[in-house]
Amino acid sequence: MEAAAVIALFLAGCGRIGFAPVDARSDAASGSDAVAAVPWALVEDSAATSGTVALPSVGAGHLLVVGVHVGNGGSVSALTDDAGNTYASVPAARAANLSVVGSDTLELWYASGSRPGPTTITVTATDTVISTIAWEVSGIRTASPLDTAVAINAQPATTTPMGPPITTVSAGEFVISIAIVQNGISGTAPGNEFTNDFRTRGNGWAHLTDPAAPAGVHQAVWDQGTAGSYCANAAAFFAGP
Repeated sequence: MEAAAVIALFLAGCGRIGFAPVDARSDAASGSDAVAAVPWALVEDSAATSGTVALPSVGAGHLLVVGVHVGNGGSVSALTDDAGNTYASVPAARAANLSVVGSDTLELWYASGSRPGPTTITVTATDTVISTIAWEVSGIRTASPLDTAVAINAQPATTTPMGPPITTVSAGEFVISIAIVQNGISGTAPGNEFTNDFRTRGNGWAHLTDPAAPAGVHQAVWDQGTAGSYCANAAAFFAGP
C-alpha cells in the first residue's frame, strides 16, 4: 500500500516515501489517514515569567513553538535566539481578553528547521511580557510546517475554559492550545485529549497528547476553580521530514 506522509498539529511538510513530495491537504482530501513512519516527539519544553526563556539544549532541524502572554493590550514585535533562528508569527493565533484588569493578549510564534544550540529565546514586545512558553518538537516538516491556527477572544466566565476547536487535515499533526484565564486552571479536564504542560501564571499551556491522533476536530478543555473569562488559541503543524 502506498505510504502517505502525515501532518503534525503545532507544524511540518509532507511527502510520500519514494515519491516526489505532495501537498498534505490534497493527500488528506483523498481519504488518506496514514501516520508518518516516524511521528513527532516533544523533545523539551520551557517556561518563564518574563520575555526571556532558557532552553536546555536544542537539536537541529526541529520545530520551536513559542507562546507569549503580554499585558496591557500589548503585542509582540519580534522573537530572537542566540543561535540565529528565524521566528514567524501566527497572526490567526492572536487572542485577547481586554475586558479584564491587565488586558491580556496572547500570541504564537514558531521557527522551523532549527539551528542547534540556542540557549535563550528573547521576546520584544510593546508592553510587559507576563510569560513565555517554548516547545521543541522533532519530526515536524521543516518547510511550511503550519497547517492551521485559530483564536477566540473575551469568552464568558466559566469553570471549564476551552480552546477553540481546531480541525487538522491529516493524522498525526502536532497541536498546541493555550488559554489565558481570569483566575487559575488546575489542569486539563478529565478525559480531555490534551496534556497540560505548564500552569505558568495560572494559565493553560497544552499540547495534543497522541502523536497518531486522527485528522479532524480537536479541542482542549481545562478546569478553573473559580469561574472567570478567558481568551485562547490553537495551532496545528504537519509531521514529516
